[in-house]
Amino acid sequence: MFFYSQVVAEEDNIPVYGAVITINDSVITSTDDKGLFRFAANPTEVKKICISHISYKTFCLEGTKLPTKITLQTDVKLLAEVVVYNKPKTTDMKDFINKLELVYKKTAEGNFGVSFNLKSVCTNELEQPLKYEETEGEVIVQKLLTPYIFDSPLWSYCKARVIETNQKKDFEIDKHINIIDNYLFYIANHPFLKVKSYHFRMEDSQYINGKEYWVLAFQSVEKIKNKGRYFTNVIGKMWIDPTTYCISKEIYSLDFENISHFEGQNFYTLVEGHNVFNKLYISMFYKKAQVAFKSVLELYIPKDRLKYKVQNIDSYANCYNTPIRYRESDWLGKEIQVSNPFYKELFILKGTDSFEEAFSKGATSQSFNSIDIRHSWTKKNFENNKGKRN
Repeated sequence: MFFYSQVVAEEDNIPVYGAVITINDSVITSTDDKGLFRFAANPTEVKKICISHISYKTFCLEGTKLPTKITLQTDVKLLAEVVVYNKPKTTDMKDFINKLELVYKKTAEGNFGVSFNLKSVCTNELEQPLKYEETEGEVIVQKLLTPYIFDSPLWSYCKARVIETNQKKDFEIDKHINIIDNYLFYIANHPFLKVKSYHFRMEDSQYINGKEYWVLAFQSVEKIKNKGRYFTNVIGKMWIDPTTYCISKEIYSLDFENISHFEGQNFYTLVEGHNVFNKLYISMFYKKAQVAFKSVLELYIPKDRLKYKVQNIDSYANCYNTPIRYRESDWLGKEIQVSNPFYKELFILKGTDSFEEAFSKGATSQSFNSIDIRHSWTKKNFENNKGKRN
């Protein structure tokens, strides 16, 4: 039996691109640029159908009675303490976007190096966890205003811990676990770098923790090509500080060819007139293998700009000159807590072991070895680029 419908936004009846459709909690398909989806399924096996998107509240229904049009409500709980305000008065949308574009290009910080913490998890099509990986160290973000989707940062790992199951799909996990690099799929195709490829729409301003933010929604109007690859259904929102015209937060979703679906959130902090991202959330659903990856990256940005510029980070060698080993003492004060965004997955992965026992076993895994391989690659690239940095 075939199921089909159109997904639109409640606010303006505009088609919702990239909404994910699941049956019984398993991902089946996603909406196209007209908000349409279609799939075949045995009706006797369909217990629940859900439609979800990063910008909207999830819609679910029991059984198989799918309406021809599904309306999604905007998720007003994306940020804490949100109060809806009036739309900002913009005399000319084109001039307004041009100003935002100029400010973005002028203030977007790149060519910097800081300490980081990166947590990642992989789950199968049933949302069962297959692997958890956490690393800390130093990272060089070579550019922010980069047009290249593969211009990845240089990660220097000082320490790592891993838990994985025997059921993991080795090739797919080892190939994609560092999906945080794929934030470039959005950044390199950013709406303020490729303005003509997007449609913009102002929404009501919001007060967040007592401060007003403009809310700018965007969606791609064409297939976006980059380095021989292409992206579709790019949609999201930005929260912009009216006093600086700088982005404070942005959320997005996009499709990378017919290979994978991405959703992400970027948070920024302003340091001496330069806008630096300090926290990234990214998730990817890899369609072919029916596995999903989620990562949370925290960057520790000093308030003094001179302390994070690349020319001051030769101390990175202290990390990349040392082979990665798991030592419990390295993680004192950073024991696994309920506040960990992947605590539920971690609790399942460790099974009857203590977290320490599970991490000790993970230190002999292929996945842990893969971190050391990436570690060695960083050393080579850092040395090759050492003389090129400004």
